[in-house]
Amino acid sequence: MEYVAIALGIGKALDGLFGAKKQKEVDKEQVELAWRDNMEKVRRRKFEQEQTQGAAKALSETAGVLHSGGSTAQGVLDTMAREFKSELDWMTKFATEARRIGHKRASVAHQTNVLGSITGGIQTGASLYNA
Repeated sequence: MEYVAIALGIGKALDGLFGAKKQKEVDKEQVELAWRDNMEKVRRRKFEQEQTQGAAKALSETAGVLHSGGSTAQGVLDTMAREFKSELDWMTKFATEARRIGHKRASVAHQTNVLGSITGGIQTGASLYNA
């Protein structure tokens, strides 16, 4: 009976270890998917911004506004460009930080699952051994 208890405890621990490894892979894939989605949002936002800037410049030029250095129209376009760049920089930084934290979370969850698997295996073996 002792060997059966030990074998079942080891089996439970190994099953948990393999499951923990698979879960870590799934967690990391999910993090990468979210990061790619965020980067696609950045790409789309950049496209929208370029369209907005182009339309603003075209409209003002159609109205006969000059875009020389120091003009109000050029100042507005420059401010728009700076704000758009700040927005894209923030979105990219957010996506990158979320990715980093997601990978860290997956690693911590993996360690927790490994320890839980070993503990569960020991408890299974001990409960059968003592029965």
